Amino acid sequence: MSLFTVLVCADVYGSKVNLEVPFPNVPTISELTHTIEKVFEQEAAFLKPPGYPPTEIKVSRIQIYDDTYLKWMDLVNSSQVHEYDQLYVFQPQSPWHVDLQKDLPAPRPPTASMPQGHNYINHAVQNPVSPYNPPPAQVVHQHHAGFNQNTAPPTFASPQHQATSKPSYLQDQPTGAAAAARERPNVPKDVKVQNTFREIDTQQKGWIDVADFERGFRSRGIDFSSATVQELFSKGDTNRDGRLDWAEWGIWTDLYPNTLEVMYYRGRETLDDEQLTRERNQTQEAIDRNRQREADLRRQIDEVNHEYTQLTHQLSEHDTRSRESANRRNLLEQQERDLLEQEIKLERQKDQLRASQYRFQEVAQTFDGSAVGQGSPRRAKQDQVHQFR
Repeated sequence: MSLFTVLVCADVYGSKVNLEVPFPNVPTISELTHTIEKVFEQEAAFLKPPGYPPTEIKVSRIQIYDDTYLKWMDLVNSSQVHEYDQLYVFQPQSPWHVDLQKDLPAPRPPTASMPQGHNYINHAVQNPVSPYNPPPAQVVHQHHAGFNQNTAPPTFASPQHQATSKPSYLQDQPTGAAAAARERPNVPKDVKVQNTFREIDTQQKGWIDVADFERGFRSRGIDFSSATVQELFSKGDTNRDGRLDWAEWGIWTDLYPNTLEVMYYRGRETLDDEQLTRERNQTQEAIDRNRQREADLRRQIDEVNHEYTQLTHQLSEHDTRSRESANRRNLLEQQERDLLEQEIKLERQKDQLRASQYRFQEVAQTFDGSAVGQGSPRRAKQDQVHQFR
C-alpha cells in the first residue's frame, strides 16, 4: 500500500531528530499532531540517555517550509501539506526544554520501524549530522534572533513509500481511497536502483564519487549540504576508497530506501520538467515568431493603408479634374454648337440674299429689255451715264 510521508523534525534531548512519518492518506491537523506526539515519544524512549527522566512530547506549533515562498510558514490547514514536505515542531518552552538553533539532520525512518541491525541512536545523540538547512526560528525567544529564516530547507518529490507492515503508531489509523489516489507507478526496486545509479554516473565510470553524489542530489532539487552528502556517502563507502561501486550502491539503497525513492522519482520528474521546459521554450519561440509575423503584417497593413489613402486622394483629385474637364468640354461643345448654328444661319441668309439678287437680276433684265423697246427714259439715262465714262 502506498503511504503519504512527511518529514518531521523536533528537538529530543537537545538534538534535532528528523523523521519520515508515514500516513495512510493526507492527515488532518489533529491527526498530524497526535501522530507526531506519539512517534516522537517512542523515539524519545529509544534516544533517552542513561539517567535522564522520560520526556513528554507536546506540540505547541508546527511550521512547514513553503517551496513557493521559500520560507517557513505556520501550518494552519492540511491543504498546505504535500508528500515529503519538511515540517518543524515547536514544543512548549520550559526550564527542561528549549528549542535550540541547530541544523536539521538528514531525514530517516523512526527507530521503531527500522530493520534489525540498523541503529542510529548513538549517532543521532552524540554526533548530530552536519547542516543542510536550519529549522525555523522561534521568534518569541531572543536567543533565536540571529537565525536565518531565508535559507531554503530541502524539498522532495512525492515518492511511492513501500511498506510491508505499519509501525505500531499507525495500527489504529483508518485507510481509504485517498491514499490510492496518490500512488506512484509500481516500479520494481532493481529498476530504481539501476536507473538512479546510471543517471548519477553521468560519465559511465561504473562508480560514483562524492561529487557525482552531491550533483545527483542537487540536480533533483534535494539541497543537502556538502557535509550531509558526505555523511550519506560514507554509509555506502564500506571500503573507504572514496567511491561507491555497484555493490556498495546496493548497500546504500538498502540503508536509505526512501531517499532512493525520492531520487528515482525526482529524476523522472526532472526529465519531465526538462521536456516541459523544452516544449514551453518551443511554444514560446513559436509565439515570438507569430508575434514578429503579426508585427510585420501590421507594418504591411499600415503601409497598404497609407498607400490606399494616397491612392484615394489621387483618385479624388483625378475625379475633380475629370469633372472640371467635363464641364469645360460641355461648355466648348455648347459654344461649338452655337457657332455651327450661327454659321448655318449665316449661310442660309447668304443663300437667301443670292436668291434675291438672282431674282432681281432677272426682273432687271426683263425690265431693261422692255424699256429699250419702248424707249425708256431710264434706259436713255443709263446710256448717257455710260457715255460719260
